[in-house]
Amino acid sequence: MTLTPADLRLLWRGLVAYGLVGGAVAIAGLVVAAALAVQIGSINGQVGAIGDTIGSSAQTLDDAAGSARTMSTSLDTTAPDLDNASTSLGVLVPTLRALATETGSVSILGQRPLATAATLFGQTADQLDALRTPLGHAAASLRANRDSIAGLGESLSRLATDLRSVRSSVIDGGAAASLRQALAFVAIGTLLLAAGLLVPAVAALWFGLALRRRLARA
Repeated sequence: MTLTPADLRLLWRGLVAYGLVGGAVAIAGLVVAAALAVQIGSINGQVGAIGDTIGSSAQTLDDAAGSARTMSTSLDTTAPDLDNASTSLGVLVPTLRALATETGSVSILGQRPLATAATLFGQTADQLDALRTPLGHAAASLRANRDSIAGLGESLSRLATDLRSVRSSVIDGGAAASLRQALAFVAIGTLLLAAGLLVPAVAALWFGLALRRRLARA
């Protein structure tokens, strides 16, 4: 079958159109990935700040255990700090769940390149949500016992140890690690997707323009 000049003109226009659309979609995907990476970085920073608050609270409890007679003022500030950390988690958890839903619903050409990241966001939300109850119990325990602090030295030391264990297992080893993995999956998935779209788009654009130049010389 011989292609007529009209057929060739239609072909190069189709190739150029495909190249432009494919390139635009790839660039849009990279922009979305960059925005998502910024949001993940922001959440990771907030999680780190919560971990720092828990660590400073544990240190305050250790200091208070060594000077039980004069720790009332320290406890008055530690309990609100734990409440603030719990409140911050209450804000972060819905954000992470929404992010999990949004990334899980991304579908391009029948593929879900961000499904793994969505799962990690959901796991992180669950881990952080589970942390709210221990923090609330810790704050309530401080308020309930601050008026009878004489024999609390050993209990406060155990509470400090528990807080450090929670921070190590949930914040440092759980949520932070999940967010780092999610960021890696987002980056890799987006780069692979962009490459899969951009390479054929550039090739189509090049062939379309080359065909146009040849027709123009004919």
